[in-house]
Amino acid sequence: MSRFDQAKMLLQVKKIQKELQKMVITVEQGDGAVRVEITGEQKLKK
Repeated sequence: MSRFDQAKMLLQVKKIQKELQKMVITVEQGDGAVRVEITGEQKLKK
């Protein structure tokens, strides 16, 4: 793999990481008794 390919792949990874940071995943259990929201940065919101 050339250095150009590595640099291109690194840029793609950084772009995907930025997109993931904007995402929020919500999980519910027990008919909504427990609800967790976590960001793409792996930080709990609620």
